[in-house]
Amino acid sequence: MRNHGKITHWNHQKGYGFITPASGDNVFVHIRAFANKDHQPEVDQRVTYALSTDRQGRPCAARVALLGEEVPKRFGRTDQKRYIVGAVAFLASVAISVAAGALPLEVLFLYLGASALSYFLYAWDKDSAR
Repeated sequence: MRNHGKITHWNHQKGYGFITPASGDNVFVHIRAFANKDHQPEVDQRVTYALSTDRQGRPCAARVALLGEEVPKRFGRTDQKRYIVGAVAFLASVAISVAAGALPLEVLFLYLGASALSYFLYAWDKDSAR
């Protein structure tokens, strides 16, 4: 069941705010919870949402959409398989180019090293954010 409410506070810089439902306490909402990520929510916009809880067990809004906006059936993260397949295909093309002699071996090592470094920096950043 979808809940209805109005955005009564929104912090554009931090990407979060609060929804005041027709009845009950304010509900926390993060920008990631919105179906349409193309625009920032505004105060006084009416929304529909599903009630959820965060990692600490506090109530929060999920699958938020502006009133009248369609909520996609599949909601949330983009299909990650597509990105993984693309990355593996690119790595394979670099490896094949090195094996064929079109690229020096250093390019493969540079690509692998840069990929590993960016992965670990991203993981460190996410861990710090938590």
